[in-house]
Amino acid sequence: MSILVILPLAAVLLTSMSNGFAEFVDTITSPAVAASIRLTVTMAAAATAVNMVLGTLVAWVLVRDRFVGRHC
Repeated sequence: MSILVILPLAAVLLTSMSNGFAEFVDTITSPAVAASIRLTVTMAAAATAVNMVLGTLVAWVLVRDRFVGRHC
């Protein structure tokens, strides 16, 4: 399973460094990359918050209520 993550990540890293380490650092520190990382982290945090709330509500319903298919 780790091959599915490590192999593509290594390929991206090697491809991005094909023009040299200085070009890699310039790309990583560009404003567009910073904005995309900020957007990714913000969306991940929002999705986590929504999943926490909805997951807690679903867990509450599953534990408290009687419904068809529940054996106990």
